[in-house]
Amino acid sequence: MPSAPFSVDREDVLVSAVKSSDRGEGLIVRLTSYAPGECKVFLRHRECPILSAILCDARERDHFSIPVSNGAARVPLTTATTTVRLVIYTGPPFFGGDLRGPSVPF
Repeated sequence: MPSAPFSVDREDVLVSAVKSSDRGEGLIVRLTSYAPGECKVFLRHRECPILSAILCDARERDHFSIPVSNGAARVPLTTATTTVRLVIYTGPPFFGGDLRGPSVPF
């Protein structure tokens, strides 16, 4: 499965798809869970901090925001496949500080 450039902190959860959003901004990331029940994972981009995360359905309809801390999203997994919309920081090289949104002036 093509997981790069994303990673998760559980071995029983895989990044099963990454694509541009068909509805709205950002990337769509699909996670497949092989855990025996509900769980949460930290989802990270390997190179750029995540600015915002929204839990979606398979048709990319937004449901609710997911907490993002230190550039990683804490994603609740309640079904075998979970879809998340992510906005990733893609500006100039980031050397620390506080990112509060995609339009942070430098």
